[in-house]
Amino acid sequence: MPVELRANKPTNLMIHVKGRLVIKLKEYKIFHSDPSKPLKITQDLCNRVSCGLKEKMNIYYRHILPKGDAISDSQIYLLSYLNSSLDIIKDCKGFQKHISEYQNNPESAFFVTLMADILIGHGLKIELEPDIDGHDKKPDLLAFQETDGLTVFFECKQPKNDTNHLLPEQRRIFDGIEDVISDNYSLAVFYSRELSSNEISSLRDLIKDSLETESNIWVDRCVVDDSNFEVKVLISGIADNIERKGIIEISGIPNFSDAKGFTNINGINRFGKNIVFLKASSKNTINSQLKNSKNKVPIGMPFVVCIDLSGPKYDISEYSRYIQSHFEMRDHPSFSGVLLVEHGLVENGHYSVHLQYIPNPHAVIQLPFMNNFLTRSLVLDINSRYAIS
Repeated sequence: MPVELRANKPTNLMIHVKGRLVIKLKEYKIFHSDPSKPLKITQDLCNRVSCGLKEKMNIYYRHILPKGDAISDSQIYLLSYLNSSLDIIKDCKGFQKHISEYQNNPESAFFVTLMADILIGHGLKIELEPDIDGHDKKPDLLAFQETDGLTVFFECKQPKNDTNHLLPEQRRIFDGIEDVISDNYSLAVFYSRELSSNEISSLRDLIKDSLETESNIWVDRCVVDDSNFEVKVLISGIADNIERKGIIEISGIPNFSDAKGFTNINGINRFGKNIVFLKASSKNTINSQLKNSKNKVPIGMPFVVCIDLSGPKYDISEYSRYIQSHFEMRDHPSFSGVLLVEHGLVENGHYSVHLQYIPNPHAVIQLPFMNNFLTRSLVLDINSRYAIS
């Protein structure tokens, strides 16, 4: 249902019913994501964003609004960027099919919108959700300069953030070490792969020995750092206020650690014995998504896969080396290359995009010019774009 954003607290929820305008009220409490650097929110901004998105997205507008009764200043600026980018791509073929994808997965659809906007900004023409004759599957984008010139297909992928599937292996670790830990502190367990029963038993002994040898407990103390198991255990907090009533499991906890590459975060608390698990973001996730993309376009057509690395702990240089190693092993010959993409709001509400194109030297169809064409950093002033029709 369409929503009018307002700079003060109330927002108008408007529904058209048989030609009559029915008005309901909903309230959003606007808060600052970073109180030290608040973004300026005006009624003009809210009006422009809500009216523009309702016009272009129609019934799918509601899928991009935050649930609950609160919205941050950065979310409003993100919606402002979305509004400006939809202005740029709204005349592209397949626009309505693309907009309908927001009801299925708003984050994935947003990434496709972003890439269409970026490619148009590079002087290309775009078709969204393009059909390929005689081919059931289809990629997200088709880009070209002239209708009779070179055309390149683009598929947009996001590594999955769901962490529920990791809980069973993390319960096994918890079971194996529970008897040697205390409810006086919280642990953070960084690990890279699923551990065997013998490895969990060995990890238990290492934790036990470390805690018995050094009885003093302080935050950030390293309990175990063992390269054989690829496990590191830290004291992450003194557990004065931890819930002790029962068993609590939480998946997808926001990352408190600066350790790069650990994005899969869950927590298990059993009667005050509390462990946060951080599993290294699997490069296999990227590789599996590449494998899942290979049939989107018939072999022999120019094809680039775009990978969204905008999560807080993805390392673009690390993944660049990883993908290059697969290309060197002659994996994925149907891909002309992979485009790594980091994006997000920066200071003053501007939108930043960093692109790194990785060519496939063993591709069936190579696009050597793409490296200079697409590898760059962009900062977009959202407000200046509303002059574009």
